[in-house]
This record gives sequence, structure tokens and C-alpha cells, in this order.
Amino acid sequence: MINDMPNLVDDSIKRYFSEKLQTAALLGDIKALKLCLQNDADIDYQDDGGWTALMLGACKGHVEVCRLLLENRCKKDITDDGGWTALMLGACKGHVEVCRLLLENRCKKDITDVDGWTALMVAACKGDVEVCRLLLENKCKKDITNDGGWTALMLGACKGHVEVCRLLLENRCKKDITDVNGLTALMVAACEGHVEVCRLLLENKCKKDITNDGGLTALMMAASKGHVEVCRLLLENKCKKDITDRITGSTALHIAAMWGHLQVTRYLVEEGGISPLVKTHQGKTPYDLAAGQKYGQYKEVMEYLQVHMLLNFKCLHLEYII
Repeated sequence: MINDMPNLVDDSIKRYFSEKLQTAALLGDIKALKLCLQNDADIDYQDDGGWTALMLGACKGHVEVCRLLLENRCKKDITDDGGWTALMLGACKGHVEVCRLLLENRCKKDITDVDGWTALMVAACKGDVEVCRLLLENKCKKDITNDGGWTALMLGACKGHVEVCRLLLENRCKKDITDVNGLTALMVAACEGHVEVCRLLLENKCKKDITNDGGLTALMMAASKGHVEVCRLLLENKCKKDITDRITGSTALHIAAMWGHLQVTRYLVEEGGISPLVKTHQGKTPYDLAAGQKYGQYKEVMEYLQVHMLLNFKCLHLEYII
């Protein structure tokens, strides 16, 4: 027992300086960092969350801290408990020069976290064009999908980051990858109402009429959220307006009416040319679906559809007589 004492003391001292090394990295204190390294601190010591000194320095954007640790041969690609690397943390916080330094030191670019996210996905989701550009210049993989099937393009599109999406498309990422539910980048952008992202995707010849697992198109998703300008853009780009979902046989007009979106309902009837008389598998018109909501909360939609159903019926009757 007595003979073990020197080892216990040595281990305690090593741990002390290893923990202080992390504090120095977090604070950007180069002098303290050097002192810890001189006292045999474990340069790759991980705290309870799996973070190393390099991760802390990268997260805080301390370039010189990261440089010193790399010069002292720290491990570049250790992951924390969530699967994140120093590069991913630097990318998340938008620290371009830290990311550049890590890439110059040949860190792995395409490590995925526990949910399948890469550094590029993180930067795309944050809307950080410069970090995305740096990663793409260093030949990171553009079309990796996370556990949900989402790509960097889909994440950028969902958040409305037009310039990130433009950069990815210029680097020839795949436009029409579908996630585990059949969603595309166009669908998620349409659902969120990001008109300019939708425009960019359409200019880059994405497929307009892909359906997800439930048979919904980008037009239907935009209609469900009341995004009239997205609906206008899609129809101007000649998307198919009469596609019905797989479950109920609803059109975009049915969906807009069911959710009480008057502007979209009006646009789809008057300019989109969708008949208000069209029926679902159960024989329901858009008016029926609006009327089926509680307390008549979609009264304006119901009144609008009622008038146009009557007009359409009269037109059909006249055509029959003629």
C-alpha cells in the first residue's frame, strides 16, 4: 500500500494539470496551456461529456490554442459523448480559421455524430456560407444523409439559407434525395414558406412533383401552411396541380380549404384552375372539408367555395345544354 503512494500522487498531479489544461484551452490562456503541457498533462484528457482541450479551444474559436495543441500531437478526431469532433464544434460556432487549421492538419472531414450529422450539415443548418465553402474546398462529402435521411442541402433549405443552398448546388450536390419519409429539399423549403430557396431549386431543375410516403407534393405542403407565394411559384413552374394524396385522395385545394387558408384557396381556384367540385375518395369537396372543422372557424373559406361551386356548376350545366 505504501509502495503505491507515489503512483497515486503522480496520477493525482497528472489529473490536476489535465483538468487545468482544459480550463486554459477554454479561456484561450496560452501561457497556462504551456505550463500544463510542461507538467505532463494528458493532452487528450476527456471530461465527463467526452470533451478534450482541442474541442474546447475549437468551440471558443481560439486558433492559437488549437495550433499549440496540434503541434504537441493531440488527437484530432476524438468524439465526445454525442459523437461531435473539434471540427464539428468549430463549424457549429462559425469559427472558419479554426476549421481551416484543423483541415490543414488533416482531421477527418466526414465523421458523423450519433444522429448521423456531419460538419457540413451543421454549418449548412447554421447558414454559415464560409464554413461550408471551406469544407467543400477540402472535398468533404456533399450528399451524406443523417439518420432521418436529411442532407446538408435539405437542412439549408429547411432553414431558408439561400446562399448555402446556392453554394451546395454549385458544387453539384444531389437535388432530389428523399428522407426516410420521402421528403425532398423542395418539399421542406415549400413547407416552411421559403420562396427564394424554392426558386433556386426550381432554377436548378429539381423534380417538382415528387410525392412523399403519404402522396403529398411540395404544392400540397405549401398549401397546408398557407404559403400562397410558394404555391404561385410552383404553379408558374408548371408543377402538377391535380395530384391527390394516397390516403384520402385530397388535392392541394382540399388541403388548403381544410386548414382554412383563404388566400391559397382563392389562388388555387382562380389562377391555379383547380375545380372546387373535385372530390376525395370519400366523395368530399374542399367545401365539405372546410365545413367539417369545429365551430365553423373557416367561414370565409366556406363562403368563397360555396360561391365558386355554384359558378362551376352553372358553367357545367350550360356546357351540357349547349
